[in-house]
Amino acid sequence: MPALEAGPRGAPLVVLLHGFPDLPLTWRRQVGPLAAAGFRVVAPELRGYGSSPKPAGIGSYRIDLLVGDVAAVVRAEGARTAAAVVGHDWGGAIAWNVPRYAPGLAERIVILNSPHPKALLRDFQTLRQLRRSWYMFFFQLPALPEALLRRDGYAGLSRLLARALRGDPGRAALIAQYRQAWSEPGAMTAALNYYRAAFRCRAPRPPGKFDLPALLIWGEKDPHLGVRLTEGLDAWVHDLRIERIPDAGHWVHLDSPDRVNDRILRFLRTND
Repeated sequence: MPALEAGPRGAPLVVLLHGFPDLPLTWRRQVGPLAAAGFRVVAPELRGYGSSPKPAGIGSYRIDLLVGDVAAVVRAEGARTAAAVVGHDWGGAIAWNVPRYAPGLAERIVILNSPHPKALLRDFQTLRQLRRSWYMFFFQLPALPEALLRRDGYAGLSRLLARALRGDPGRAALIAQYRQAWSEPGAMTAALNYYRAAFRCRAPRPPGKFDLPALLIWGEKDPHLGVRLTEGLDAWVHDLRIERIPDAGHWVHLDSPDRVNDRILRFLRTND
């Protein structure tokens, strides 16, 4: 699955980062409106997904290396700075870390249903969030998670995606594209290595609090990540706007694309 892109080169750049077990096409409802608003938009495959390079070893998926991939996208576009890095799920985790590992790479960050890393660690102290996040710990096991996810032609992941794509007339064709991408040699292990690296590999320690303007958009019906993760973030982020969408779930950009697009565009256009 190649990157999605739209808008003229030289226009302010917006980089869209997908999550697990997703692909760039998850942003198909955002690329057009952002380009129509005057932005150059690029949604790349994350490291290890689909046809992208799949370096061996869990350490190859450390967060600082993933941020480095974003920097490479910006450079490939001929830009020194992106107008914004926008990320959902694991893409959001990368976006949270852009100011830390690549200061100056982006003017703003936008995060969709992805907790600030320190908020997630804080809430792991609660039984409720631990139960919601059980899969993160299961993914630490060798081989077994891959085997279960591949079972019956990726039936479990397909059902998960089908719920996220409910009401989409092209759902069957989209799921077929996802299955093809998941079937690429090494792709499933690479995707799971994001979780393994987060638990096992220590990246260089970055500065704590950052000043970069940030927007956090949160679908409140997310079954895996509680709304409490949007609270108490002032200790780590100076300039944060939070937009909660009560009737949306984890794939908030699919559940409420118009509202998400409007909120992102207003954030990108604001001068404060």
